[in-house]
Amino acid sequence: LAGDDIVSSAGSRRIQVPVTLVRRIKLPDTIKYTKEKGYDIRPGDVVSVARGPEYQRMGVVRSVDFPNARLTFLCDSDHSLIDVPITFAIKKRDANLDSFNNVIGREVFIVGGELKGYRATLYDIASNTCTIIVHGRTRTTLKRQDVVTSYGKRLNGAMLEGPDLVSFCDIRKRSYTTTTQHRSITPPPVQPPSGSADDSLSPVAPSSSKFDPWIINPEDI
Repeated sequence: LAGDDIVSSAGSRRIQVPVTLVRRIKLPDTIKYTKEKGYDIRPGDVVSVARGPEYQRMGVVRSVDFPNARLTFLCDSDHSLIDVPITFAIKKRDANLDSFNNVIGREVFIVGGELKGYRATLYDIASNTCTIIVHGRTRTTLKRQDVVTSYGKRLNGAMLEGPDLVSFCDIRKRSYTTTTQHRSITPPPVQPPSGSADDSLSPVAPSSSKFDPWIINPEDI
């Protein structure tokens, strides 16, 4: 472009180009904050990056930091954990909540709320909550993020990490009672005293060194 085509205004630069060289591009529909839902994103959702250094990277969301408006996802290409602003991401697909249907009726662990530390049986799953049964109690409804499967995955799709994982392992360890069994020592055999009645039961050796049971000896008469 010629120098006359560049106009400076308040420190910014504007470049004039012919209209025929301009093409209007639709901006990607990235995740936005709304009063109704906040940021509509959760662990397990599939996202791709629409802008920034991680452009076009794609993967499954592992965790969401709502106060700082950031999310971490596991990249499909190299399996690395990538942290980006939520507004840089496009949600491609919602989390598959049906993947936890096979956990219904099985043992789960509570890692949050008033019942933290209890084991329970999963009774039902809803969109954001689940129903569990603790032994000796009635059915209770909890947030999905507060309930974990036996392999350390929250029912909202996020895997336990850091202190939460340590706490979960401690809960599992305390769920099993171990008892130390002491092996008993076999007592030594008791030797009968000499001259006791047991001596009468001992076999009598024959007087002859050439004893033959089929020959009648003088001792047999």
